[in-house]
Amino acid sequence: MALKFQQELPREVPSSLPVYQLQKPNATRAQLAEIAKLIAPSENGEQEFKDAGNWLAYRDGLHEFEVNKRSGALGFRHLEKYGVELEAPFELRDQEAVKIATRLAEKARLVPMKEARMERVTHLHGAIARMDDGGQPEEKILDAGVLFRRTINDVSVTGPGGALMVHIGPEREIVGARRIWRALGKQAAKVKIRPPEYAIERFERLAGEVEGDVVVTKAEFGYFEQGPLDGQTTLQPAYAFVYEVQGEFAYKSAEAFPAGEKSFGTLKGKKRFPSKQEARG
Repeated sequence: MALKFQQELPREVPSSLPVYQLQKPNATRAQLAEIAKLIAPSENGEQEFKDAGNWLAYRDGLHEFEVNKRSGALGFRHLEKYGVELEAPFELRDQEAVKIATRLAEKARLVPMKEARMERVTHLHGAIARMDDGGQPEEKILDAGVLFRRTINDVSVTGPGGALMVHIGPEREIVGARRIWRALGKQAAKVKIRPPEYAIERFERLAGEVEGDVVVTKAEFGYFEQGPLDGQTTLQPAYAFVYEVQGEFAYKSAEAFPAGEKSFGTLKGKKRFPSKQEARG
C-alpha cells in the first residue's frame, strides 16, 4: 500500500476555536414560498406543494424549488432553461455573472454575505450534434455557475456544506441555485485544536487497511458542515480528506476527524475504508 498526498494539510492552524450550535431549519411551506418569490418572479402558472419524506417541494409554473427539512438545503431550477441549450449564445463575462449572483444572494437573503467568499466561476457545457456538418458534436456553454464558500472567524468551512452555487443563463437570468448553509446559533464551547499530525496519523492507520494505493486529492482544515441530507446541530472544526483508492477495487471517498480536543457529535463521511473481506465482497 502506498499513500500519496496531492494536497497537504496547512502547517499552521489556530490554537483554539469556538464551537457553535446550529439553528433548526425553517423548512415550511410559507418560508419556501417566500424565498421562491425573491429568487424568481411568479409566472402565475400552476402552483403546487409536495411533501416527499424529508424534502418539501414547490412548483410555480416552470420554477421548481425544494428544501430539505433536516438540513435546510435549498434547490431551485427553471425546468426549461437549467442545463438546456437556448438559442441565445452565451456571452456573459465572469465578472458580470458574479455581480448578478451577488445581487441575488443579497436580495433573497440566501446567505449572510459577511460569511460568503466568492471562490470561482464554472461553466456548464453541452455537446450539441449539428446535422449540417456530418453530425459532429459542438461544445457549447450553457450557463455560468458562481460558487460562494463560507468562512467563519476567518476560518474556511469544509465538507459538502457551506456552499452556495448560482447558475446564470445566456439571457442573464437565474436558471438554478443550490445552497447548503445552516444558520449559526449561540457559541456552545471553545476547544483547543489538535495539531495536523494528529489527523495525518489517524488517516495513515485507516489507509493501512486498504488493498491498493491511496491518493489524497484534497486535505483541508476548517469548520465541517455536512451535506444536504444530514441533520446537524453543532458546527465544529475538523480535518477533512478526500481520497481515491487505486487498484483492483478502485473507489473515491472522504474522511473527517474532529480537530478539537473535545468533539461534539459525529462527522459525516461514514464511508470508511473497507476491510479486505468487504472489498472482496
